[in-house]
Amino acid sequence: MTADLTGESPFWIIKREKLDQLLLNESLNNGVQIIRPLLIEKIIKKNDKWEITCNNKIKYISEFLVIADGSQSEWAGYFNLGPRKPKFANTISLRLKGLGEIPRDAVRFEFGFIKYGFAWAFPLRESLNIGLGTFINNGLLENQAINKKVIRSFGFDDFSNTPISKKLRIWNGFHSINGDKVLAVGDAASLCDPFLAEGIRPSLISSFYAAGYIDQCLSGKVDDLNFYTKKINNIWGRSMAWGRRIAQVFYRFPRTGYQLGIKRKTAPKRIAQILSGEMSYEDIAKRVIRRLLTKSGS
Repeated sequence: MTADLTGESPFWIIKREKLDQLLLNESLNNGVQIIRPLLIEKIIKKNDKWEITCNNKIKYISEFLVIADGSQSEWAGYFNLGPRKPKFANTISLRLKGLGEIPRDAVRFEFGFIKYGFAWAFPLRESLNIGLGTFINNGLLENQAINKKVIRSFGFDDFSNTPISKKLRIWNGFHSINGDKVLAVGDAASLCDPFLAEGIRPSLISSFYAAGYIDQCLSGKVDDLNFYTKKINNIWGRSMAWGRRIAQVFYRFPRTGYQLGIKRKTAPKRIAQILSGEMSYEDIAKRVIRRLLTKSGS
């Protein structure tokens, strides 16, 4: 299914390393100190402040803690932030030189090659980012024949690039992601999209609000960080709850998912609107429900 997307720029495509460098530079310009390499060995509460012991034998004292160590976070569980039993999506990604058969001004999503999963291709100036993921049977990504079939469908015959494998901690229910002077953001907080495994946007959103609520605590406007969890559950969790429901139907019963969603001409536009934040999964689900009710009543 192909569709033109309206608007000057439905969403931005940027190299991850450039985004990381931009965020790092902005942090440094605003007084952040980067200490690396550094391994945290112990964190304890002492005199209402956090005492952090690292492998350099220096103890750091902090008023607040932000847990941002990604999908493999050990500290989120240590502080009882997020679900007790995180749920993961297995993904692989690679970057290939050239654009293959993908137009420079187009993105492509595939929902038929990977059982219980998806594939996508995002073009850069002179290369293509390809990703594959599955939410149910993680062993499917180990099938090299299927992986090559997907890559070939994008217009490539060179399979020499080594893919990067990752386990992404996806949204899995409404949970507290803050404690007493501690909170989790991004993948560590299990905020990754349970339908498309997109994690950068929730990382940016949660980090923005985390900074805001910590600032309010420091200035005495609020007494704790509880509003942070409420905010993220409201602006992100409500949509992800519907995203998880949609994923459970779509990936387990792909024929039904195709008939209700992908088959429709508006499907590419809806995916772009979800990725850009213009629409939520709740909006999509309500449209599908109305469509089903209309059909059943006719």
